[in-house]
Amino acid sequence: MIYLLDTNVFIYTEKWFVIDRIPQFWNWLLSQAQANTIKTIKEVAIEVEQGNPNDPLVKWFKNSKKSLLLNISVQPYLQRVSDEYQNNPPLGADPSLIAAALQLKSEQNDVTIVSNEVSKPTKEGKNRRIPDVAKTFSIAHMQGVKLYQHLNFTIPLN
Repeated sequence: MIYLLDTNVFIYTEKWFVIDRIPQFWNWLLSQAQANTIKTIKEVAIEVEQGNPNDPLVKWFKNSKKSLLLNISVQPYLQRVSDEYQNNPPLGADPSLIAAALQLKSEQNDVTIVSNEVSKPTKEGKNRRIPDVAKTFSIAHMQGVKLYQHLNFTIPLN
């Protein structure tokens, strides 16, 4: 199983697990990336790295990027994803994240998109949410906190 992480997962998680206060979490997340359990895409990297260069999350991400990034072409699936957004996809990484999941599925990989977005099935066009578009393509979705539970993250008590 490969878990593809959305930008908001990194941003919201850093609010709960502050990097300089709970480095165990960030070390664990990096180890999951090195084991190819969690990955993200360059479009997410661009969004995360747009933050303040002195921000601890931006620094951690830049230092961890080699392990985090999936080497994949999303181009073959972007039009299919754009069609689901009624040819009015949102700006940013969302369409590429879904296209990456489609590419992984085509290679017989089990894949789940991890995003803190919540389903809003009545939204249309560029306002459609990741869980709803992913469901259209039979791609699993979960929120960040569920991923950490699913992968049994714990803070060792020394």
